[in-house]
Amino acid sequence: MAEVKTLVRDFSSVIITLENIHIPEEKLSATPSMHDALNSETETDLRILGCELIQTSGILLKLPQVCIANMAAVIFCAISADCGSDRNVAE
Repeated sequence: MAEVKTLVRDFSSVIITLENIHIPEEKLSATPSMHDALNSETETDLRILGCELIQTSGILLKLPQVCIANMAAVIFCAISADCGSDRNVAE
């Protein structure tokens, strides 16, 4: 019988903090909403409201946390610049 080899990867030396991120500052500082004249405080409030709405709906639907997280990723990706902010979300 053939011997099965398992690939073991040690990620214990990977340290991720806000100080060593690899995203350029210009991508983080100016969001598409800011280009549409929405201030940072209002944008943050709307993001929090959106997260709370997604989480509450997932809880009411008795969905697993993984499903709720995927739902949040899909919804926020659909309205972010990375997935095409020039398209209307309602289309």
